[in-house]
Amino acid sequence: MTQFRIGILLLMLLLVHAASSQRDDIVLQKEKKSNSQKAVVDLKNGVLVLRLKTNQRKIAILEQNAKSTRLSQKQRDRYKRILDGTIQRRDQFNSALIRAVMDSFSFCPVQVIFDTSTTSLRKGLRKGIFLSKDMKIDPMQSIDPQTPVFLLNFQENNSRFPFDILVIQRLSEKLTEPFPYFVEVRESWINDVNTPGAIRAAARLDRKLWKYYERVTQ
Repeated sequence: MTQFRIGILLLMLLLVHAASSQRDDIVLQKEKKSNSQKAVVDLKNGVLVLRLKTNQRKIAILEQNAKSTRLSQKQRDRYKRILDGTIQRRDQFNSALIRAVMDSFSFCPVQVIFDTSTTSLRKGLRKGIFLSKDMKIDPMQSIDPQTPVFLLNFQENNSRFPFDILVIQRLSEKLTEPFPYFVEVRESWINDVNTPGAIRAAARLDRKLWKYYERVTQ
């Protein structure tokens, strides 16, 4: 009889735990939905900042090796060729990404920064870091301090996403579904730059944001 009572007690505890976990899941889903709805409205009234990769660390190492007196001239020349190619591919891709987003995105205003300016942006700097289409600092470009700011990044495939993506996040916070926070950048290369894929990805992201915003605000 004692074992039977213990069994009943354990069963009741398991049922209570399951019910509690279910309630927690429901609350979490409601919070995600509420946060996503607020985020898309904030983005519509805010600014999307496209971050361009500078490959700063890699380029600094290549520059150092290209000038190193500890290496032979042949080795330095090799590092110089790698450096030039790295900078050329970076600039080509960044230029293509700017065109893709600027030409295909209409959901909200877009600004552009180098990734090295991200810390300054997060600390509150809203002028003197934004770029023109030719990737030069434009001192006239600025964002009002009260305006919501979101980041748009190009992210190469990894363990979480087995494909390249364009991904949106708040300035210091990641977004989750149901917010349409990413799109796949499908491969379509021209001269080592995935220009057509980036253009189509930016257009798909724009459509997904409009669709979600219209559903939220109806």
